[in-house]
Formats: sequence, C-alpha cells, structure tokens
Amino acid sequence: METKRLIFPLLAAIAGCFAAPGVKDQLNPNNMDHMALVELRKFVLGNLTKDVNETRIFTEKSAKASEELASAIIKYASEFNSESAARLSQTLKNLTTSIDANLEAIVDNAKKNHKALEKQRDKKESDINTRVTVGFETLLDKVEKRLSEHEKLLSTNIAICAERRDSESALGAKGKITYDDMFLTSVTIGGKAMNRTELKEVFKPSQGDFIVPEGGAGLYEISFTAIIDTRLDSDDSLAPANFLFATNRAEGETKMIRTSLTASTGRKGGDKASVSRTILLDLKANDKVYVLQTSDVAEKSYRFTLCVHLVQPEAPPTWESLPELLVQEEDPEIESYIEPKEKPLLVVESLLVGDLSTEDPELVMPEPETDLRSPRTNFFNKIPTRVFTQSYLLDPISNPNDLDL
Repeated sequence: METKRLIFPLLAAIAGCFAAPGVKDQLNPNNMDHMALVELRKFVLGNLTKDVNETRIFTEKSAKASEELASAIIKYASEFNSESAARLSQTLKNLTTSIDANLEAIVDNAKKNHKALEKQRDKKESDINTRVTVGFETLLDKVEKRLSEHEKLLSTNIAICAERRDSESALGAKGKITYDDMFLTSVTIGGKAMNRTELKEVFKPSQGDFIVPEGGAGLYEISFTAIIDTRLDSDDSLAPANFLFATNRAEGETKMIRTSLTASTGRKGGDKASVSRTILLDLKANDKVYVLQTSDVAEKSYRFTLCVHLVQPEAPPTWESLPELLVQEEDPEIESYIEPKEKPLLVVESLLVGDLSTEDPELVMPEPETDLRSPRTNFFNKIPTRVFTQSYLLDPISNPNDLDL
C-alpha cells in the first residue's frame, strides 16, 4: 500500500521534469544525467505504467464493489425496516385484539359476579326479613301472652264482707256462723267482674261458706269480728263463745285453724267485749272457708262480721317463656365469584416485535490480480547501480517526446 501511495506523486514529478524548460539541454550526451533519465524512462514504461494501469483497474473494481455493497446495505436496511414495521404492526394489532377481548371478558365476568352478589344479597335479605318477621311475630305473641297473664293477675280482685247483727243460737248452741247479707262484693277474675248470680257461688251468707272461685287462688286475708257477751245473765257466770276458723280443701280435707276468738272479761251489766281476729291463708280454687262457734255453753254474741280479701293472686305455674335472642345462623357459602368459562381471557404471550439481531451482510472486496511490478529497487533507495560510460552517453534519446506517458 505504501508503494501505491508513492505512484501518483512520482508520476507528477516526472511529468513536471519533462515539461519544464531546459530539459533538452539536459539531454545533451555530454550531460551525465542523460543516461539516468533514460533509465527512468525505461522504468516508467516497463513497470510504473503497468502498475498505474493495474491500480486504476483495481480502484474501479473497488469502487464498483463498494457501490454494490452500499446498495446491498441500503436494500437490506429497507427490507429489515419494512419487515420490522410489519411485525410491530401485527404485534400491536394482536395486542389490541387481546386487550379488547380481555376487557370484554372482564366486563362480562364483572357483570356475572355482580348478578351473583345481587342474587346472594336478595336471598340474604329475604332470609333476614323472614327470620325477623317470624321472630317478631313469635316475640309479639309471647309478649302478648305474658302481658295477658300479668293483666289477669293484676285484674284479679276478690273482696267480700258479710255481717250478722244478732246471734240466734240458744244457750249451749254451737256450729257454723251464718250471715244475714253481704255489704261488700267486689269479685273480678281475670278482668271479668262477677254478677250477683255468680257471686252466690262464691259466698252464700245463709250457709256461711266462702268458696274460692276458679282463677281466684292465692293469698287471702280473713278477718272476723264479733261482740261477745261473756257472762250469763242468770247467774253472772262466765260463758263466752269461742270461734275458730275452718277450711275445707278441694281434695276433701277439713282443717281447723288453731286460733280462737273469745273473751273472758266484763262484769254484770258490762260484760260485752268486742273481739276480732285476722289470719292469712293460702287457698286454692274450690277451697271453703268458714267460722265455727265451738263452745257448748255460751251466751249470745252480736255483730258478726266476716271479710275475705285476696291479697296476692296466685301466679301461673309457668309463665309464658319469652323467645330466645336471634342468633346469626351459619349459612352455606355461596359462590359469589364466577370464573369466565365460555370465553376465557386472551393473553398476549410476548410483546416483542421480533428478533432484531441479524447477521452482518457479507462484504467481499476485490483483490488485485497481480502484485505491483515496481519492486523496492536501488532506484527507490537512490543508490546508483553503475557508472555511465562515454559510449553509453553517445546513445541519446532521439526524441524526448517519446517519454509521454
């Protein structure tokens, strides 16, 4: 390559030498440079001209090869860009299609899930409404029954008083105390007041019996008062009457209440004593209560008064139970999320445009057919090879114009 770089300057220098003024003078046979120029001419015509021609041919081939390579590169780049753009366009289209399909599937799935949630909510709401309604109705029914029991209990009232002004018993008479009439009759069972006909089944003055009506069981206060004549008018001896409370149970048992009512005081002309006794009895329905005079010899007694008062009605054996608190029941799980089955989601496997790596285009540069004919001679090194003789100098160049290249 260094030899090639020297060719053109050398040719320019030689041409300048032959074209310059005074060259013909230098061709004089007596000039020692004449033979040097002859040798230079031979070198130029024999070697250098051929090398220049080969260099020109090689340069033309190199230029043509470079042009073909540039065209191939441009074509390759154009085709590659077109192919890459096509792949990118197709990939974007696929991506758009996938996104649209995915969005459509997501929307459809969301609709299905929303409908499932609405259905679940409606079912839950219906179940809750049903349970609340049933629970409220049960609560209302039981509360009404409980209130009804309380109302019956609170609206049950028995208060009866009867009296007898004088005793008709003869001396030594004894037995059940009877009465002339009732002066207080207030009997209400469960809010229902009894009429006079029904009252006769509760208290019969002529028989002296108080009978506990149905629904009237409870704690009773029994009060009895009397005026006892304690002494006989004939001999002023003590002969007081003695009164006892007695009950006949509905089961048939008769019980004497061991609390007597009597008096043993007074003097002749002032022997009348006012006495009273009050007891509490727990009575059941159809129990009888009455007062007995148990003394065999007794003076007359006066102003008998018997009062029966229901202090505390008997509560029902078992109160109506109130409903239990509503407890959240364990419902079976309801699938509220639905996976899309008919139209699965589309997934873009890869968003790569393609493999952008390519092989480099093959580059083949022309090689010169032959090596340069100009070797590294002594001429290039400026070393003389021989001494020109006079005889050799006598062969001048006939025509300097033959040196034209």
